[in-house]
Amino acid sequence: MGNVNKLDCYVEVTGEASEADDEGVQGVYHIEVYLDRQVTLDELTSNEKSEIATAVLDSFHDKQGISVLDDFTISARLPNGSVIAEGDDVPATGLIQRAVHLGQINESDLPFELPGRPTPGP
Repeated sequence: MGNVNKLDCYVEVTGEASEADDEGVQGVYHIEVYLDRQVTLDELTSNEKSEIATAVLDSFHDKQGISVLDDFTISARLPNGSVIAEGDDVPATGLIQRAVHLGQINESDLPFELPGRPTPGP
């Protein structure tokens, strides 16, 4: 992947709901992240990855309510499937323009394989 100014990122939610309101929250969500400058996916710094993770997870939580967060593991992923995490007290790099929550998708629509799951079909 060359230089890009938009990333298709994903949020993976796994776990078992203890509240009826949380049934069906498990799955994969598509988040488009628009950047203020072009980046190369393989050359992102740890601060940039952290900033992307924060934007992805904030966008997810703004649209998807979860009653009992402790019931679930919520992971942010880059377009290549790499897991990224928010950093504590990581200085912002000014990379993020906005993140747009596009909703839940089928795992078979992912451009990568989730660990422990079969390869997505054609």
